[in-house]
Amino acid sequence: MADAQITLTYSRNVGVVAIATGEQYKSAESALNDAGFRRGEAGVYQLTYTDEAAVRATLAHLAERTEARGIQVTASSRRFIGDTAQDIARCLPG
Repeated sequence: MADAQITLTYSRNVGVVAIATGEQYKSAESALNDAGFRRGEAGVYQLTYTDEAAVRATLAHLAERTEARGIQVTASSRRFIGDTAQDIARCLPG
């Protein structure tokens, strides 16, 4: 397993969400910053959907950066947990 990993998922509220993990997570965070992701208030990196071409270009740039640094990137098939939390919060009184 790589010393740094990035997991990508999609949020209906944010766009593409990336989470950096591993012993060398700072390297993964640096690659995300270099590619154009921005750290959100919850500590996860976000790529807001502007247009399809821009998102594709940013993800391609991320792929180049991570390959050069030996960072493993995976796409999650799971729903972004932040969306689930917001759905639950909307159901709570008050």
